[in-house]
Amino acid sequence: MRCIFCKRVSDNSRSYEHIIPESLGNKEHMLPPGVVCDNCNNYFSRELEKPLLEADYFNQARFRWDILNKKGTVPRVRGIHFDSGMEIEISKTSNGLSVNTYRESDEKKFIDTLLHKEQGKLIIPIGRNSNKYLFSRFLGKVALEALALRVLDVPNGLDDVVNKIELDEIRNFVRQGNIQKSSWPFSERIIYPENAIFEENQTEFYVLHEFTFLYTEKNELYLILAIFGIEYAINLGGPVIEGYSQWLDQQKGRSPLYS
Repeated sequence: MRCIFCKRVSDNSRSYEHIIPESLGNKEHMLPPGVVCDNCNNYFSRELEKPLLEADYFNQARFRWDILNKKGTVPRVRGIHFDSGMEIEISKTSNGLSVNTYRESDEKKFIDTLLHKEQGKLIIPIGRNSNKYLFSRFLGKVALEALALRVLDVPNGLDDVVNKIELDEIRNFVRQGNIQKSSWPFSERIIYPENAIFEENQTEFYVLHEFTFLYTEKNELYLILAIFGIEYAINLGGPVIEGYSQWLDQQKGRSPLYS
């Protein structure tokens, strides 16, 4: 067996690879050991997923949805206590929300302010997914791993993914990045509210993430991934996205996830 990213022999690898990070609620979409070698697995966890998940955008979403991290706790979020101007930290406990000052030195002043006011405001700035370069590498990683998942049971399917030279450009971008740190272009748009309720077989549920592939008439292969209601599309064959925009125009904007 060879790793789908570095192409090195990976027979001795022991790590399962989560296509979507476990800290985004994924407990189902995984690749068996060796599809992604331990070295690449550790690299992605450290250099791609960790900084993304700790950024305000995903950290706040995980807080809203009570998604546990690997330590079994919901991430904390930071904000401002409007009346005192102090930075605060909000965490979830078994007893509800807990509000503390971010700096221990502000604690006494914070308590004094609360004792002298019957009401006040806590402000949590809304984070944005602003690191396009890092996120495009993450999308490329998900795309190649989702493709490997698709062909797991196909004879020689994984070998085809490893040997396909048309995938080498995105493979190298994901694993090594580039000197200019320019992002691989991708599409991004809201397709349903984060808290949209879906129904199937008379059962209601939320969707944290979902993905599929789109193969266009122009022989372009796109990963279509939705996380918290935002749809992302990335072209596995090259750093261009115009083909997906044209496809959407033809389909009157309907997502491949629901076409």
